[in-house]
Amino acid sequence: MASRDEALETIRQLAPTLSLPDLSRVVLKLIRDHVGADRGTLFIVDRARGEVRSIVADRVVGEISLPIGFGIAGSVAETGETIDTYNPLYDQRYDEKYESILKYDTKDIYCTPVAGPDGVVVGVLQLLNRTRPFTQEDHDFLKSVTEILGPVLKNATTENV
Repeated sequence: MASRDEALETIRQLAPTLSLPDLSRVVLKLIRDHVGADRGTLFIVDRARGEVRSIVADRVVGEISLPIGFGIAGSVAETGETIDTYNPLYDQRYDEKYESILKYDTKDIYCTPVAGPDGVVVGVLQLLNRTRPFTQEDHDFLKSVTEILGPVLKNATTENV
């Protein structure tokens, strides 16, 4: 496995060359490998439609979309605040209908905003079911990844992806 610095450099180099779905798959794999999460989803914020839409969701066929302000990812899109919950069933923002739709048992969620260069939230990175607690190094890595992704997602929203 590549070091975190190598992983970040890989993301930086691939960001301008890959399609958004392909880049998202690579990024989610690198993130899962480095911070220890079972699944991940990268959402784009579509303000015109008032929703967040998945670009890529691990092991999910089709798109996940929800209104801005609804659910964990929608709340992060609305507030720009990270949500880190170890038992989402006790979080009123959590919509458990996805448990049965996706046939997946969510035990914990780490969901953080992806901001464009202007500071406006353009995406949301969501990780499910950590294999271990996140360290400060993990948080720093995730912050660096979202900083790289911010301009890419900002460009995608202006291109109406």
